[in-house]
Amino acid sequence: MGQPALLTLAAYGGGIVIGQFLSVPPLFLLWAVSCGLALWVGLVLIERGREIRTPILLAALVLAGLVRYELATDYFSPAHLSRFAGLPFQVRLAGTVIRDPVREPWRTTVLVRAFRLGVGSACVHVDGLVQVVGAHHLLGVSYGDLVEMRGVLEVPSPARNPGGFDRRRYLAQRGVYGVMRIADPDGIAVICRGGGNPVLRCIVCPVRRYVSCTLDRWLRGDPRAVIGALLLGDREGLPGYVESWFRTSGMIHVLAVSGLHVGILALIATLFLRGVGLPRTAASLLTAVLLVAYAPLTGLRPSVIRAVALFGMGSIALTLDRRFDRINLLAAIALAILVAAPRALHDLGFQLSFLATFSILFVFPRLLALLPAAVRSGSSPAARICQALGVSVAAQLGTAPLVAYHFFRLPLLAPLANLVVIPLVGLAIALSLATVTSGLISSVLGQVFAAAEWAVLTLLLAAVRFVSRVECASLRLPAPHAFSILMYYLTLVILCRATDGRCVRRVALIWLLILAQVWVWHGVFAPCRTDLRAIFLDVGQGDAMVITGPGGRVMVVDGGPAFRDWSAGEAIVAPYLWSQGHRSIDVLVATHPDADHLGGLVYLVEEFDVEVVLDSGLPGNSPTYRRFVEKIRRRGIPYYRIRAGDRIEGIGAAVRVLHPPRGWGTDGVAPPANRNDWSVVLAIDWGEWTILLTGDLERTEGILDVVERDGRSILLKVPHHGGEDANSEEFASGIGAEVAVISVGARNRFGLPDPRVVERYRRTGSAVLRTDLVGAIRAGIDGQHLVVDGMVDEGSSPYRDISRAWSWDTK
Repeated sequence: MGQPALLTLAAYGGGIVIGQFLSVPPLFLLWAVSCGLALWVGLVLIERGREIRTPILLAALVLAGLVRYELATDYFSPAHLSRFAGLPFQVRLAGTVIRDPVREPWRTTVLVRAFRLGVGSACVHVDGLVQVVGAHHLLGVSYGDLVEMRGVLEVPSPARNPGGFDRRRYLAQRGVYGVMRIADPDGIAVICRGGGNPVLRCIVCPVRRYVSCTLDRWLRGDPRAVIGALLLGDREGLPGYVESWFRTSGMIHVLAVSGLHVGILALIATLFLRGVGLPRTAASLLTAVLLVAYAPLTGLRPSVIRAVALFGMGSIALTLDRRFDRINLLAAIALAILVAAPRALHDLGFQLSFLATFSILFVFPRLLALLPAAVRSGSSPAARICQALGVSVAAQLGTAPLVAYHFFRLPLLAPLANLVVIPLVGLAIALSLATVTSGLISSVLGQVFAAAEWAVLTLLLAAVRFVSRVECASLRLPAPHAFSILMYYLTLVILCRATDGRCVRRVALIWLLILAQVWVWHGVFAPCRTDLRAIFLDVGQGDAMVITGPGGRVMVVDGGPAFRDWSAGEAIVAPYLWSQGHRSIDVLVATHPDADHLGGLVYLVEEFDVEVVLDSGLPGNSPTYRRFVEKIRRRGIPYYRIRAGDRIEGIGAAVRVLHPPRGWGTDGVAPPANRNDWSVVLAIDWGEWTILLTGDLERTEGILDVVERDGRSILLKVPHHGGEDANSEEFASGIGAEVAVISVGARNRFGLPDPRVVERYRRTGSAVLRTDLVGAIRAGIDGQHLVVDGMVDEGSSPYRDISRAWSWDTK
């Protein structure tokens, strides 16, 4: 077994993956693991069963991974904090601050390890991490403080839309199972100071604060936010548009402290130590010590631990004049991290960091072998550039499927952009170190280095922004299937091994032929969907709906709101479409030009291939509307006005336009003054059901005359977010909807939906579903039956399957 750690990691990691889908009592698993290990030891001792020893050991390792994952995720002590999260009243919580406050543009967060929870005069012992969220008054606490807080202990919010960010899972991977929001400065009090780990409290935290304060003193704006991410891993202060530049250009990896940053710091430290006269071995060992000291400043991220461990082992091997297998060492480091924290396997940063490094170690030598000898071993600038380009290509080959899966994007210019961006990153880090250290000696010298650092960071931002605006900088892709990702990595490994011998080349050829057959016949035997699917996305106070017809054709109706740094189209609607494998939109409908309906459509028109855009013809006077029309015109998308009686083709289902009436705005017919009454109303008929989309229509009386039920049951999108003005008793009873969906923002300032409207629909026999309570609402119609479910079930256990389905037959 030439690389035992790699094989062990594969088996143990496989057990963790299985644990995500299979729940087995840990005691039974421990018994199975002990039996397997006992059998393996027995076979080794009696020197028999050589052919089954390895399978038995691997099976035991798989079960060990399954046991570790079960113990880390499903089996908490009776006093664990997760058992108290979600109580509907205020509690008192005492704990120790384990991380300095993190200041974000709109809030400040503190991480606290709780040990006591009180309600009234009663107190119980608890254990677990809680994220405390509040305003900047939380900046008064620091690491090691013993604090007491008062507030509601909430369950972290889950993903409220398919393809959306799951904060509950994100925090759980970091061991956080509760959130407490404190708006009042009196809601948190420091009982005493001086707790926690003495090394972290007296050395690491003060150094980190000094670095942050020094950078704050001499840098402002975007350069300050970027250097904070590059040096300390603080990405919370990055503006959304800056992060978007890095993501679009394929440079997002430079904002996550990883092996690149550790390598730059190691190079800087080694050059300095060699410059002051230390021998190579001593300089290498001292650099390793400095890197070990640097790791806690970044929060001991897995990528930093991996890079520091690799460099440290390399330094030891250099000192002892020993050779070691880098891939095997990388696997051993990953295995150690997963034994300590099995949830790390599902962390995107862990996955990308180790896959990129593995690909550089495994794929890059094969790519280098394809180049001429002068390039492989040359030291000329051209040869060095080719070698650096090969490293970037190898890293991208290793991470491309995961990047496409999570970000729906494949960077194309990233390898070339790395040739410019990475040297600028290295120079910026070097100057930031000079700024921080020289500030201890001379304020003037610190300002000189800070000015140079600002210039380099500004140039870095300009380069990234330029690449992000190039049309071919990246390719938008729908999320690949898990099976496709597995096939990709198997193909990559086989092709890389194809250079090792004739037999392996034959295996590679056979494998490529198998892949070709799978690709051809998959299109032949792939099932064709015959149902109609609709989803009412949770975009806050606004509307956004996606209708998927038979055969996968898509109609988007409204796109939710958009603000300065946030768009529902970018954050919610587009990720949903990409996660479902869609790269184009067949029909896009804007019911009316209000910002809470139109804002997100601007992004969709820019990022998707849209076949046709339809609206009521009511012109808007907002900047958002003007951008919407300008992007349609610039991209040459057909743009039409629709009226009652029109039929929309293109999604495989009958779509009738019920409103606005013909003649509005023409023929001398005066349209209503209320813009909401221009809303497009659509009726989508499929089998025995009709989906009725009403926009923000307030004058709903006329809809009853044109709906044409023809015996169909109705799924209604309630008009105007459940407002009293649009949902009279006559309308609610006249429609008689089996299901009434209300798209509304949680705790919105308008007080919607009106409680009288909710009760009104319930009295008529409608099942009322609200996006502010259950998140996105998904509906599927097979022609006769309707099945509806919400992303979030408020009444279920917070750490189990939270979806719930409702089913209706036709009358």
